[in-house]
Order: sequence, then structure tokens, then C-alpha cells
Amino acid sequence: MAFACGPNGMVFAFEPNPFVFFVLARNAVLNPVKCNIIAYSYAVTAKDGPMVVKYGGPDYQNGGENAAIL
Repeated sequence: MAFACGPNGMVFAFEPNPFVFFVLARNAVLNPVKCNIIAYSYAVTAKDGPMVVKYGGPDYQNGGENAAIL
């Protein structure tokens, strides 16, 4: 999406999973000449308040379940 927006556009990327966010944030800064990505370690929902984010495997391959993510 960032390449589609180009260097004059901006992409706001949201990822609540801390393991996946680490990868997102590292990748977001790799090509600043061609794209602009700002990564946030938050979930985006239709309403305010705490939430539980559940992920696939307990082995953290897809984040697993993490009590710190609320």
C-alpha cells in the first residue's frame, strides 16, 4: 500500500501484536525514498475501550495468546 501511495503519500499501519509489530516497524523504515509508513502498536476498532485480541497458535507462530495484549 505504501508503494501505491508513493513518496508523497503516507500509510498509517496498526498492529497490536508485539511480535508482529516488531517486524512491521523494522520493515516500515527500509525504503524511505519510495514510501512513508508510520507504524503504531495499537488495534483499531469501532468503539473505545479495552479488548482481547486472540491469535492462532499457542506457539506464538502467529502471535499466540498474550495476556499483555488487552
